[in-house]
Amino acid sequence: MLTRRLAVSALLSGVVLCAATIPPSSAVRAAVAAPPSLTEAHNISVSGSVLCTKGAEFTEPFSSAAVGDLFGNGQEEIVAAFSDGYVYVWYASNWQVVPGWPKQVTDGVASSPTIAVLDGDTLPSIIVDDYSGTVNVWNGNGVERAGWPQHSQYGASGVQSGFFSSVAVGDLYGDGRQELFASALDQHTYAWFSNGTAVPGWPKLIWDTSLATPALADLQNSGELDVVTPSDSSGENGVNGGIYWVWGPNGQQLWWSGVNEVPWSSPAVADFGGSEVIVNGTGHYYSQTTGQPVGRYIVGLNANGTTHAGYPTATNDVTFASPAVGDLLGNGGSEVVDVTENGTLYAVDQNGNAVPGFPLTLPGEGSQPFSAGPAIAPVDSTGRNGIYVPSPDGLIVYSMADLGSPTIEPLPGGATSFSTPTIANLGSGGLSAILTSASGNLSCGATDTYNVTVWTVNGTNASQMGASSWPTFHGNMQRSGSNLPVIAWQAPASLGATVAGTLHPISWGPGNEDVFWRGTDGNLWQEYSINGTWYGPQRMTTLGNLASDPQPISWGSGNEEVFWRGTDGNLWQMYYLNGWQGPASLGDGPLGSATPVPISWGVGNIEVFWEGTDQNVWEAYYA
Repeated sequence: MLTRRLAVSALLSGVVLCAATIPPSSAVRAAVAAPPSLTEAHNISVSGSVLCTKGAEFTEPFSSAAVGDLFGNGQEEIVAAFSDGYVYVWYASNWQVVPGWPKQVTDGVASSPTIAVLDGDTLPSIIVDDYSGTVNVWNGNGVERAGWPQHSQYGASGVQSGFFSSVAVGDLYGDGRQELFASALDQHTYAWFSNGTAVPGWPKLIWDTSLATPALADLQNSGELDVVTPSDSSGENGVNGGIYWVWGPNGQQLWWSGVNEVPWSSPAVADFGGSEVIVNGTGHYYSQTTGQPVGRYIVGLNANGTTHAGYPTATNDVTFASPAVGDLLGNGGSEVVDVTENGTLYAVDQNGNAVPGFPLTLPGEGSQPFSAGPAIAPVDSTGRNGIYVPSPDGLIVYSMADLGSPTIEPLPGGATSFSTPTIANLGSGGLSAILTSASGNLSCGATDTYNVTVWTVNGTNASQMGASSWPTFHGNMQRSGSNLPVIAWQAPASLGATVAGTLHPISWGPGNEDVFWRGTDGNLWQEYSINGTWYGPQRMTTLGNLASDPQPISWGSGNEEVFWRGTDGNLWQMYYLNGWQGPASLGDGPLGSATPVPISWGVGNIEVFWEGTDQNVWEAYYA
């Protein structure tokens, strides 16, 4: 029997219970505590002069890399932009620049590139804005999309026109179209259709500048997206600090909430037990200009604008970094991770309570404050999530199994990083960590060297890359500003394999799909997709004992179960929890000829029904 659960079989013709056991989860083998292992795979370096046409206020290369399959061939490309006003695209397979690139924009770039499939397309576009107030949209070959570029409209004397925030992309109206959103230093948040025309009701006037990237989420459970934009407040309506604006899809104001610091950090919107919650750091402008010790907390706001229970969560310093939200404890929940400027790493749960072992003092602070946010992703062969933290001097990687022994990877040539790391599958079989950085002088007009450093995360594999709620700055590794996957619709193609019976697809989270079937060899087979890239087919068992179709079920992000009737007449199972476990017989036989059917009504709860040989309905459940 599978050493994981406790179950009770029930004869449902009446209320009679008869016992059967599936041992508890504590018997699952614990992960061996060991520091994550990374190997530098490649470093790309380019040189350029720091461009300060209008954006002289910020010369640091804050832009993070984005990764996506731009040509629909199953191969990934890396997109990065820098303070010299150039946008690069490289093949991840050989590190060569893609023909048609780099592209020069009007001013320096602090925002991170966005990769998204826009209306009428089957392949993704690359979207980058800059300090001049220009938004560019190109295809993978560097050809500008019709209707673009677009520009901010309200820059004037004393009011900057540019974009520090990245561009968020999502299906605003739930109609299959994609809209683009960006907040500018000219005190407006903009919205465009994919053809470059303005969305009705936009742009929206805010009380002052905004550096934070808008977040897109269905806060009203309406099937449409709402827009969250943090901004400065300039003392309007008695708010000394900043504002969280929330608008509906037509630009109607839903609510605003004032805070006592300017939220330069970009918000995450995460699922906290069935309800959407906005979480964020704070920024540092108001505290530094007034000398007041304000803004030392992590924000938590409910979908209706009220403060979420347990928040704000106090920190020991202000926070420029944007938070990440994902499952750190391996229980399907959501934890919030953020970094203060003085180098303290916080992890708190949905109620604002510190995760055991946190906060942590980060090693390796250089001459710059910690300004870039963390990423949550697997760090080793267990598949459990860890934390990737950029420091001014390198990349720090924590395993939750041993928080006292982080792995520290230095940057090349003493470079400094200001950006959030990107964790992605580059086709090497495992996951890769990507971090941009700069060497040299960051002053206007100075020649600088920009780096894109790639490390292989040893022991990981592509199938581990789950769907966290909001695992990194700007929502995902394509930096689209939402927790929706970036998937291009592909032409029909054979996925191979020989199928006996019926295909059974399932999804346990955004960007993740699995298909299970009984092969002609009597074994369990699977293919799976991660953000539009298919892997497999692969044989999951070798016993040849499937006497029924497999029936998959998921009770939460990163968790899957597959049940079937074995040739021995017993109920069989495989499950995914930090890797596939099983197959194993659960006993409970003999089963009748019908296929067993599982169902889940919540996290950690599964029931399986089947026909017994006595023609009664039988049940086993785990709760």
